[in-house]
Amino acid sequence: MILHTALLLLLLLSNFTSSYLLVQHPVFLRRSFLNAQGSVKPCEAAEPVDSVVDRGIFSRRCILAAICASSQVAIAAEDRPPLVFREISSGVKIAEIELGNGLDNVVEASSKVTFHVVGRLAGRQGWVFENSQLDDDPYRLDLSLRDAVVAGLAEGMQGMRVGGKRRIVVPSAQGYINRVVEPVPRDYGNRNRLYSTVLNSNRQDQERKALGADLTGVVVFDVSLLRIR
Repeated sequence: MILHTALLLLLLLSNFTSSYLLVQHPVFLRRSFLNAQGSVKPCEAAEPVDSVVDRGIFSRRCILAAICASSQVAIAAEDRPPLVFREISSGVKIAEIELGNGLDNVVEASSKVTFHVVGRLAGRQGWVFENSQLDDDPYRLDLSLRDAVVAGLAEGMQGMRVGGKRRIVVPSAQGYINRVVEPVPRDYGNRNRLYSTVLNSNRQDQERKALGADLTGVVVFDVSLLRIR
């Protein structure tokens, strides 16, 4: 059992690079966690790897912190201030990259929207599975069709204005729960890889047992709002 758990932990750790603020050491794991403002703080003390393996768990806070902290990487490269995340009721986290200039119109639950999106799988080293900007082919979705749109994305876009850019971190349960919810990746290979990862029931069961949650399915969307209809 201990060996099985250790192998699982090593597999999970391999999916998070140093840019995710997971600091590994042969003797200790230095853990981090999110405070209420969404920034990252170190825990009071490191924990020996043997202790973590013996207890059969890994710090869920550490991985959640890594997922949200990883969303800073692209912005930091552009020399912008760190993003400040806020969490809404469903567990979705949002941060404003740029505020829009549409004064009289904001996204609502019933809005029809046109937007560019960059979608990344947080638990796979920020792998980009969709980027509508590459072909300049934005998505056009009706957010009122609840079963047709990724729930966390639809909720996270509410309040946006035209011209705004927002980063939305979507928990697995609010993300790709099937193969039909939009935005469906347009590239066939990316689509298959995404679904084989987030909809893999064996992986989901293993993560829930080891971590208490399905974390590999966490998705990060960077949304640029073009139009509200």
